[in-house]
Amino acid sequence: MSVKSISKQFGKNTVVDHVSFDVRKGEILGVLGPNGAGKTTVIRSIMDIIRPDSGEVEFNFQSNRNFLSQIGYLLEERGLYKDVKVMSILLYLAQLKEYPKNKAKKRIASYLDKFNLKNAGKMKIKELSKGMAQKVQFIGAILHEPSILIQALMHFELAKYNIEPEDVDRIVAGYDISFGPPMPEEVGEEFAQQAS
Repeated sequence: MSVKSISKQFGKNTVVDHVSFDVRKGEILGVLGPNGAGKTTVIRSIMDIIRPDSGEVEFNFQSNRNFLSQIGYLLEERGLYKDVKVMSILLYLAQLKEYPKNKAKKRIASYLDKFNLKNAGKMKIKELSKGMAQKVQFIGAILHEPSILIQALMHFELAKYNIEPEDVDRIVAGYDISFGPPMPEEVGEEFAQQAS
C-alpha cells in the first residue's frame, strides 16, 4: 500500500499535510501522534470514508476482490448495532465484505469458541459486556480473511477486554498491516529514552 502526499483540510484547519508512506507485505506500521494530529483522518482516507483534498492511496493486492473487502478494521469504540444478535451482526459484516456465508458461519463458530464466547451467538450486542462486545468486533474485523488489518487499539489496550496480545499476534499473523493509535505519553517517553 502507498499513501502518496495526502492532505486534508476542514475549514481553515489543515489536519493532514502531505503525508506519505509505503507499507510492504509483512510489515507492521504504527501511526503515532498526539490527539488532533490527523491519525484518524489518514486512516479514514485509507478506508475511503473521506477523500483527501490532494494526494492518493494506492493498493497492490494480489486478488481481484474489491479493495475494501480486503481490509479489516478494528475500531477503538464500540460500533455494533445493539439490538442485533451476535451471529446476525457477524454474518452481516461478512456479507458486506463479500465473504461466503457458509465459510463465515464456520469461522464465526471457531472464533466465538476461541474467545470463550461460544454461547454468545444468540445474544444481542446490548447484552454483552464491553469486553465481550470488543471481542465480537475483533472477530468481525478478521472474519473475512482480509489482506490488511487496521487496528485502532494498541496491544496493551486489548488486555482490558481480555484479548491477550499473544492471541492477537497468533490470529493476525500473516496480515500485512496493523495501524495503532498514539502511545500514551509515558510510553512514548520510555521509547524515546531507550532510543537515545
